[in-house]
Amino acid sequence: MEDQRYAQLVNKAKDSSLHMEEVINLMNPIIKSYIKKLFFMDSEDAEQEITIAIIEAVQSIKACETDGQCLKYINNAIRYKHAHLCKNNIRKEGHEELDAINIERAEYIEKYVDIDLICDLIPKLTHMSENNKEILKYLYLGYTDKEIGKLLKVSRQYVNRAKKKLLMKEDKEDESK
Repeated sequence: MEDQRYAQLVNKAKDSSLHMEEVINLMNPIIKSYIKKLFFMDSEDAEQEITIAIIEAVQSIKACETDGQCLKYINNAIRYKHAHLCKNNIRKEGHEELDAINIERAEYIEKYVDIDLICDLIPKLTHMSENNKEILKYLYLGYTDKEIGKLLKVSRQYVNRAKKKLLMKEDKEDESK
């Protein structure tokens, strides 16, 4: 029965504000980590947005049978909210080269593109080569290495190496902080 503690709590939270508050308190470490990722927002606003995502997720869950199922659903809701807020920030900041999202790829982007990476790389756009900017733009749009290679008339391996260099720069900068 212990392995279904969260599931039972989430099911009760649909009808009880006290239980909902308990769910939010249990999710506090995740909320705090996403507040840091939403550095472009006031921390209170970021906390409110993530908390709302949790509440909406709990309300939309039909019935949780296991803790893993509930936590995965809530975590995905938080991730999608984070991605949505990052994309809105990118648009607001006027990064036209990355704002050309086409509708067929929007669902793909929500699920698979590492929006954290894109948001972290945005401030570095001014120092990037034109090729790297193009690669980043197409990664943002959800294109594969192979598709980017065809579009830029370079090999898939070239795109993969450029992407790794972008990632390595990020890792080195993170380590130095």
